[in-house]
Amino acid sequence: ERVLVVCGPGNNGGDGLVTARHLWQFGFSNIIVSYPKYFENPKDPYFKALLTQVQDLGITTLPKMSEESLDNFGVIVDSIFGYSFKGTGVRA
Repeated sequence: ERVLVVCGPGNNGGDGLVTARHLWQFGFSNIIVSYPKYFENPKDPYFKALLTQVQDLGITTLPKMSEESLDNFGVIVDSIFGYSFKGTGVRA
């Protein structure tokens, strides 16, 4: 199955990178990671290390959201915001 991992700017985004790595280790080979905020500010050494690990495995990383239809992915991992998100709107 194709996997899309969408990462946000905080710790949850880092968790998404770890998730992508673990999915690869469990046999998923068609993984795309979208991590727009990191590419805007790549100074954090921890996130840089996690991103390097993912890229070293050959996992595709995109500096913006994939323009493909989400219907093309069998698994979508939402790592945009964590539990401490404070904003307007409804939380599930």
